[in-house]
Amino acid sequence: MILKKQTIYLDALRECYESYVIYNFMMFLVTYMYEHYNVEQLLKLQNQLNLNFSLFQKLPSWPKGKSFVIWTKRGVFVYVVSKPITTIITLIAELIGHSGKNEFTIGSIWMWTLIIDNFAQMWHYTAL
Repeated sequence: MILKKQTIYLDALRECYESYVIYNFMMFLVTYMYEHYNVEQLLKLQNQLNLNFSLFQKLPSWPKGKSFVIWTKRGVFVYVVSKPITTIITLIAELIGHSGKNEFTIGSIWMWTLIIDNFAQMWHYTAL
């Protein structure tokens, strides 16, 4: 790698940009669907799908219609907000030398940001 020392900054920038792109894509979809279709009515007419992801199998299915759109927006919003926050926390912890990277202990900042990121990603992918 040519920019080995700058990798941490480039990774942080990439993570924040990724959440920005996901947010804009979701807003584009919502705007397009509401302009060209009656989204709530279309969703109410669709068959109910169960969540097949193992962690969420025990949860009830999400309601159809407007509630589904709201839950989808929330799922994306949780990821879009949590990812830059955990990225900045990780960046600061790395810069001051307290990240605990690759340490699987409860006291490790890296472990907590990993857990938060994974749950946010699971909800985000399930919502979409």
